[in-house]
Amino acid sequence: MAKKIPVGAAIAHAYGFSFGQYWHLLKRTWPLMLAVTAINVWIGPQMAGFAQGLASHDYSGMTVPGFVIALAYLVMLLLSVMWFTGIYQIALGRPEADRHVLYFSLGKPMWRLIGAFALMILSLFGILLAYVIAVAIILYGFRLGFSAAHISDNALKGIAVFDLTLAFLIGCCGLLLCALRFGFLLFAVTLAEDRIGLFRSWTLSHGNFWRMFWILLAVTLPLIILETLAFYWLGLFAHIQAGMSQADMQAAQQAASAAAFAKMHRYWYVVYPGGMILSLWVYAVTAGAQSFSYRALTQDSV
Repeated sequence: MAKKIPVGAAIAHAYGFSFGQYWHLLKRTWPLMLAVTAINVWIGPQMAGFAQGLASHDYSGMTVPGFVIALAYLVMLLLSVMWFTGIYQIALGRPEADRHVLYFSLGKPMWRLIGAFALMILSLFGILLAYVIAVAIILYGFRLGFSAAHISDNALKGIAVFDLTLAFLIGCCGLLLCALRFGFLLFAVTLAEDRIGLFRSWTLSHGNFWRMFWILLAVTLPLIILETLAFYWLGLFAHIQAGMSQADMQAAQQAASAAAFAKMHRYWYVVYPGGMILSLWVYAVTAGAQSFSYRALTQDSV
């Protein structure tokens, strides 16, 4: 019988770890946090210029070549993964996390996490592609069968709409199931067992889909609410009026994005530090939930 993750205990541990260990995590990883913030502050004006260029077709606001911005994003991504890795190492109680006063490591754990995430994305893409091909073949076969039965074109269109809607809903549910089964324990397994644990995560999470779903919802719902409020404050949602053409809606969204980037740049001293403080908490609550769930499922086997 598959072991079960205790939902309430996992959620309590996640919030307890994120709030109880926040200061400790900040002391250990603040240089990474500061570096990511600094790159964000530097990139902000360039992104504002790019957004304004999309709206006005004038890219003179961009004073730095695109490849430099791309390189800065790459560096920021690596620093963010390192930061994320350090928090997970601390949550799992790994000895690597306590080797130095400040966490900074380009070692194997970080690259394993990158490899695990890339393998999961490729696996999900492969599953989705196979599903789309299978649905296309099945629906084509049904269409040939209905045509042979001399069903009217209007009836065929109605059947096609129903079939496509049903296939879309089934595909979304299946993709969510695969993403949770592969991804919920992936980083904890990969770091705790010193290997890319994609399939180990799948087998370990057997019988725990809904438990993982409720845990994930409980730890991400505050972030979703805060991000939605932040997007409204920035004005990132364009005001779309009835009867607007596709071009007008696109122009309105581009103008809203340009205004949002400009506002972010104007209030950088609030937006970027606040975003990093929130990011640390999000990483901590996620690591706390997943590390607890991993231990609950493996305490008698590892």
